[in-house]
Amino acid sequence: DPNATERADFALDAQRHQGYVFRSELDNHWIDLPRLRSYLKLYTTLPVAKLAHFLDDDEDAVHSLLMRFKHLLKNVTSTGDACGSLEGALQLRCDTDFYVDGGMVHIADMKVDRRFSEFFMLQLEKLRGVNDQLDEVEKRLNKARLRV
Repeated sequence: DPNATERADFALDAQRHQGYVFRSELDNHWIDLPRLRSYLKLYTTLPVAKLAHFLDDDEDAVHSLLMRFKHLLKNVTSTGDACGSLEGALQLRCDTDFYVDGGMVHIADMKVDRRFSEFFMLQLEKLRGVNDQLDEVEKRLNKARLRV
């Protein structure tokens, strides 16, 4: 049947094209993603034109790279009773998040917030310890005054 052969060739063409697109994505941009991440970690805001200059690429390609990186940042994570791999909530897999507003990339380092809160909590614990020590000293002084 000539139609069956034509359909099989069409299916193989689609599969070959998908493989070609996948290989070209790997070849063209796999190396750029770590470089992009390192630039995003250096800045809090960065013009797309400047990022394009850093990456030796044009602005449209950088927008595409940013979208690809954003897509790779998100990961579906199971929550609660969800067992399936497609069930759950999207969570960041990286310590850096960003959004593009016009020609500007706004970057938020998520790890800095955690470090700040950990530092704050550590300082609170130290303060509590110092207060406990002062309370003990005050009790000893009051006992000594009562004896005199």
